[in-house]
Amino acid sequence: MRRSGTILIAGPTASGKSALALAVAERLGGVIVNADSMQVYGDLRIITARPTVTDEARAPHRLFGHVDAAENYSVGRWCQDARAALDDIRRGGRLPILVGGTGLYFKALTQGLSAVPPTPPDIRAAVRARWHQVYPSLRTTTTFINGQKSTIGKSADANFKKWSVTQHLSSSQVVKGSWTKEVSYVRSWMGSRISWMNRQY
Repeated sequence: MRRSGTILIAGPTASGKSALALAVAERLGGVIVNADSMQVYGDLRIITARPTVTDEARAPHRLFGHVDAAENYSVGRWCQDARAALDDIRRGGRLPILVGGTGLYFKALTQGLSAVPPTPPDIRAAVRARWHQVYPSLRTTTTFINGQKSTIGKSADANFKKWSVTQHLSSSQVVKGSWTKEVSYVRSWMGSRISWMNRQY
């Protein structure tokens, strides 16, 4: 049976979008189309929480991992790819199900996007050269993080201690205790999330 229309599923990270899209696709015979700016990259399956190979086998998936991580990709290019995918899916009589957390993608697809020409390669090269000249420690993300971890940690710790001693003892204990509890929760959640993803892949 030929179906009309398109289903859009959007929301924050880990809100269950992918599971919902898969359930809808199986029930209605739909095709899932990626609308997440990071899940387009083929080399980043685990860290972007792309659907597993098992999930992809349960229903057709489009625009997942179709771009090399070294390639410059934009919302404009995604709109072109998405429109082509949607047209192809509709011609096949299937229901397109757009799912992702990149609001700009949804906005550009539904409201349009200005036809901005691509940045000339020489301008890109000039900006990169200037960036490396002014911020040599930022030549790679790893270099930056490793170079700044100690400074940031000491600064944050010093500022927190300075703030604490100016407050009433009971209130500073409450704030510090809450802060520690939140950090512990985030670490625990991230650890369990990474372990789950490793088991999936």
